[in-house]
Amino acid sequence: SCFGERLEGLEQLHRASQQLQHDGLRYLVEANLRRAPRSSGVIPWQFNESYPNAWCTAAVDYLGDPKPAYFAVRRAYRSRHVCATFSTCAWGGLEEVRATVVAWGGPGFVSARIVDTLGCTVSEERFALDEPVANNPVVLGELRVGRSAIRTDAFVLDLSFDNDDNGPNRYLMSRTEDLSPLLELAPAQLEASIEADSLWLRHLAGPAALGLVASDARAPGATGWLVLEDNLVDLLPGEQRRIGLCWRAAPLADRVVRLSGWNLETRLLT
Repeated sequence: SCFGERLEGLEQLHRASQQLQHDGLRYLVEANLRRAPRSSGVIPWQFNESYPNAWCTAAVDYLGDPKPAYFAVRRAYRSRHVCATFSTCAWGGLEEVRATVVAWGGPGFVSARIVDTLGCTVSEERFALDEPVANNPVVLGELRVGRSAIRTDAFVLDLSFDNDDNGPNRYLMSRTEDLSPLLELAPAQLEASIEADSLWLRHLAGPAALGLVASDARAPGATGWLVLEDNLVDLLPGEQRRIGLCWRAAPLADRVVRLSGWNLETRLLT
């Protein structure tokens, strides 16, 4: 229902399920951390999948591979973090998109933007975070824009610290009643390569490349495993991103990475 009853096939159901788990657990953890010192966090149920299932709430699947939700929770627990509170991620029927920006782990400057999938910044605010204490959340202010000013049905709430190597915190949103615009995105053109201990992603053309997920492309039970520094990332037009990558105990000749996304045709990288 979150996608307008339009999901077709297991691949779309798999991607939609893991996107919702990623977004939901991140928001839940951030909500608890925003309550510090009355709350020090939350331990979501559950960490690993003890028995193979078609779908499961675990953050690490039965084969030992972390799902996108694992990385979402990991990012939320960073000692320096910026996040937002908002009433919905599907804004159909509402006149205005509004988000309250909260950060901790300063000092520093925070950028908050609403960006459409063409890369155009629709609204932007900059805030100064003077509080240096890592676990002391500070409400910085509000970002707001009329829904009709956003040109594309899918858009991104983009939050980041200046000069922060951890990367931005991004929320996928829709100006319609549900998240079905993620199913209608035009293809993104992306350059992807593996160099030593890095997966390099570079946006070349088209709309933003959303929901990019890298995974071990080998058959289940293959020797060794893939370790990623981050996963499920969104690239706005013209952006480049490096993700740390390494293989453990996997034969060199067998190493293959699968890369896919909402609007990226699945490709294999060696």
